[in-house]
Amino acid sequence: MGLDSPISNVQSRELDSDVDSLLECDEETDLDKFHSDAMWHAVKELRNVPIVSVDFMLDNFLPTLCIDVQATKDSLKRADTLSESGWRELYDITSARGDETEAAMFSPMEKMQNSIIACTKFSDGVSRPPSLRMTTYPTFTPITRKVARIGPNACAQFDAEYTLYHQDAIAENSWLNTVYVEEYQTGCSETNLKKNVQKLLWSFERLMNVDHRRRFAFGTTVEKTNMRFWFCCRHIIFATQPFDFMKEPDRYIKIISSLAYASPTQLGYDPNVELIREADHLTWRITIQGENFDGQSDTKCYQVLGMLSAPPTKICGRGTRIYKAYDIADASKRSVVLKDSWVDADRALEGDTLATILEGASEDERALFLTVLQHGVVTIDGQEDRTRELILRGYDISINHYFSLSTSRWQPRPGASPEAVKAFLPSAWEKMYFDPRHEMIYEAKILEVHPTPSRKPQPSRRYRPQVHYRLVFQELGVSLRDMSSKCETKLSTFVTAICDTIQALGVMWRQRYVHRDISPGNIIMYNGRARLTDLEFAHQYGNDVKEYDHTRTGTYHFMSFEVLNKYCYRNLGFVVVPNPLHDMESIWWIGVWALFCHYSPNTALLGSAVMDHIDCVREIGETVFPDVPNPLFDMRMRADQVMEDCFSRYPWEGFTPPLQSFYHVLEQLRAELCSRLKSSQAKLPVDIAHFTDPGFHNNFLRLFAVLNNPAGDEDLWTMDAIWDKQEALLGGQF
Repeated sequence: MGLDSPISNVQSRELDSDVDSLLECDEETDLDKFHSDAMWHAVKELRNVPIVSVDFMLDNFLPTLCIDVQATKDSLKRADTLSESGWRELYDITSARGDETEAAMFSPMEKMQNSIIACTKFSDGVSRPPSLRMTTYPTFTPITRKVARIGPNACAQFDAEYTLYHQDAIAENSWLNTVYVEEYQTGCSETNLKKNVQKLLWSFERLMNVDHRRRFAFGTTVEKTNMRFWFCCRHIIFATQPFDFMKEPDRYIKIISSLAYASPTQLGYDPNVELIREADHLTWRITIQGENFDGQSDTKCYQVLGMLSAPPTKICGRGTRIYKAYDIADASKRSVVLKDSWVDADRALEGDTLATILEGASEDERALFLTVLQHGVVTIDGQEDRTRELILRGYDISINHYFSLSTSRWQPRPGASPEAVKAFLPSAWEKMYFDPRHEMIYEAKILEVHPTPSRKPQPSRRYRPQVHYRLVFQELGVSLRDMSSKCETKLSTFVTAICDTIQALGVMWRQRYVHRDISPGNIIMYNGRARLTDLEFAHQYGNDVKEYDHTRTGTYHFMSFEVLNKYCYRNLGFVVVPNPLHDMESIWWIGVWALFCHYSPNTALLGSAVMDHIDCVREIGETVFPDVPNPLFDMRMRADQVMEDCFSRYPWEGFTPPLQSFYHVLEQLRAELCSRLKSSQAKLPVDIAHFTDPGFHNNFLRLFAVLNNPAGDEDLWTMDAIWDKQEALLGGQF
């Protein structure tokens, strides 16, 4: 199935707000193009979609209700909606030529589906009010003439009488009232199926990421009379074999009726999250049940004040959201940090890991980390919210039989430059990091094999079973990354962050933990000091490391080159086991990022020598921290930066004296890392004795002592901000 990459430079998803689905465009802009680009972004991270039988899906994942299908069919026949030949409203669909519009062919679906809902009968004889109503071609009302909402071909929304219906959500964001989606195509070719899959995955991405209550979601695709039923959660997306809904009305009735009368929990909603109106905007209330800082079980409700993280942009994965919130029982409304994430089920929980690390720690050492006020696994109707055990009913859906959404064959788009083609020669690494700005396309055929899902664990290429986890931190700080983006950093900010993080790593290593994801985003500045956070991937070092701990983790630009490569530098026959040197290398990369992705605004920015130096520094920064990752090149480049003398040849003389001192400290740190790495790999596998020296981290920390000079501080702005200031200064000359 070919998935076209967008050729526009517009990143549609970046235009979406956290609680909206808006595409802003000029009046002449083709809105369909924006929609296509946005759909491509939703699809491009997906590698495959497993296929299961229709009966397996309906028996195991459709909400379980006592629907009397035969009695419902009889009622539909009396209502003249269904006949022996199929759905009366859709008689013309079987003889359609294929050139009709989707709206013309499928507009009767709304009337037909609402008739099914109205005629639904139950085996216990008890009538029930429906939760949902169907709408075809819903209008996601435009905000202004230049901003339009993009919606699915059809969707089920909460009935106006239902408790979860929210009039404000209809007025402000239709996705918050959308329960499941349908996508239509008039033909049944591979191209029609491809387009439907793109549209459905875009809608799934919106459902899962706009509405913070969603744990999973349902959807259907229809190509003429071929229907597939879909399911997605943070663990996996899968679909059924196609069935003819005109010839098999029993299945169709069961799907529509079961969804229409299901409870919110059965439809994928988290009962612990409530959408509320607060003054002039919508927000969330989140109830957490778990251990508090005293180790006692407690239940608290927090009201969200805003988002501290970017919204999730993928369907599967951790779906992490970080909120600024407050305990509604706290009269002072003191702000705290609430983290919501789907973490790997076979890893230790972050709060438990931190508690282990801080056993016997002093108050000063505890101040190097965030304080956990409460944490716990989310429970749904008394059961832990786990993707495999609860959401997938204990099944492992095989990923070896699937729609193929990626390919081993690459083709350049006509007109692509030779450089773009050369840059993306076939390789598994480069396909993983494919970037749409290079005008390339996916090409692949549909592959369908239908396995029998089992409850025996299956290996996964990308996503493992997950557990829904929330924790609350006391300190509301600002990440080093965000301070940098706001040009609020000085040289002393980076030095403090590096020194405090080295000390935190020393505390972790005392319990034999390595962090594995040191980056500016995981260093929180609070009251002038740094606190290390995001211990989700931290693990205890040893030869009994579990298989999952060999998974490459970290933030790409700050990963150790060995971790990026996954194999030891001296011998590729040995898989890397993360050790303290890898965390220290990440520290070094943060220093390099500070030096070559920032510049002092207090220099003579228009001086010829300074401008030349800025251009040189910018070029180095863009090479070492590229916007478009190219792992094969980056692995070689990053290894050379650490193990060779590339760094020592950089133009450090053009920096101000404080930054020159910083550069020389980084060079000493690099040389120490290089020496220790070679020594530790003189004999493989690496012996833990190389890292057990009590002064291991202090040896690195001492290198930065020469920088503790307040008189030698410098403001450091991002290169983009420096560029803007240069342009402003140049403009003032004329």
